[in-house]
Amino acid sequence: MEAYMLGGLLVQFDTAGYPFKPGIFMERFRYTGPWKGQTLLLQAHIEPLALYTAYPKLGSGEFHDIYDVNGEPLIVYHWAYLKNAYAVWAERDRGHVCSFDPEIFNQPPMDADWFFGISGLQKALLHQNRPILHASYVGWQNQAILFAAPSQTGKSTQASLWQQYAGADIINGDRVLLGKDQGRWYAYGYPNCGSSNICKNIHLPIRAIVILRQGQDNVIQPLTQGQISRNLVAGFALHRWQDKDIDLAFSLAQDIACQVPVLEFCCRPDSDAVAKLRQYLEDTDCGKIQ
Repeated sequence: MEAYMLGGLLVQFDTAGYPFKPGIFMERFRYTGPWKGQTLLLQAHIEPLALYTAYPKLGSGEFHDIYDVNGEPLIVYHWAYLKNAYAVWAERDRGHVCSFDPEIFNQPPMDADWFFGISGLQKALLHQNRPILHASYVGWQNQAILFAAPSQTGKSTQASLWQQYAGADIINGDRVLLGKDQGRWYAYGYPNCGSSNICKNIHLPIRAIVILRQGQDNVIQPLTQGQISRNLVAGFALHRWQDKDIDLAFSLAQDIACQVPVLEFCCRPDSDAVAKLRQYLEDTDCGKIQ
């Protein structure tokens, strides 16, 4: 039984005997000690792929197909050009289950980072009130600043600028796990970091979430709670065709909006952007722990 600590939650995964290669990033979150807190169990089942593909197909993508299983969407992923990798079920009475085709045992072992990243973990964490946000996560003055934005919008650039000009520590270049502890929202390291290759197992209270926009000037804009919620949900990792997941995501986003400073920053990729945002945070005590 594999065990990892994610967002203050012990995540256990029963791989049903499937051998995978140790991953660089998952190993940083492995947990081996005693634990009496909250535990999430993910289970792998070995079931023929034909069991899923017999249902009507709703759509497909480069690496997945979606089927209608008695009114419930079922996403079936395949490994590159192979069509026999695995399928992820929605949450069911028997727990969070990832079903694999038996043919997977005849394929090269998957890397653990990839395996756990696609095993339904993000959905399971969401249902434990721990959403994953597409953002660069930096530590500054023992608190977290999160730069949230779509790909190629500049979040990694701003994180690097804060490292260069403010002495910030980049914790993760692309993903951050959010969780609430004793009434306060925290940013947690997460074993997926996109192409940044920066992934550390560090958690910090959130000082601010910065929604980035590219602009000609460095301008900070306040956001309404509705705007904050929409921006956060747009950045959450979730199954957007499932109403229950969308409703839960908005509920969590609204709670974050009430407790965490979230602002929009139209900015340039320069040192003045760091100075402008840093001055704003210091002048307003934005999110600062007293």
